[in-house]
Amino acid sequence: MRIGTKKVRESAVERALVLATMARGGRAIKLVPMYEANLLDRLILLPGAHAGFVEVKALGEKLRLGQAREAARLRALGFPVVKLDAIEDIEAALREIETWT
Repeated sequence: MRIGTKKVRESAVERALVLATMARGGRAIKLVPMYEANLLDRLILLPGAHAGFVEVKALGEKLRLGQAREAARLRALGFPVVKLDAIEDIEAALREIETWT
């Protein structure tokens, strides 16, 4: 646990991610796993054709095995994948997506 990081609900982190993405002029599309198990939570689309995936977790929670495999597949395709568990890390996560090469 990071010093000074307050434990908040996963839904609050996800809501803050959506608002921060919109403030940058982007979209945070909720991925609903109807046919695909282990989909990550959000597809982030930012101006300048930047795209990445975010899995939102409660503070300190890890990806499930299937989610970790899916994250590895997406990275192998060239997409950034970020696990986000604190509101304080949202700006860094969005910068990572914006600067991914």
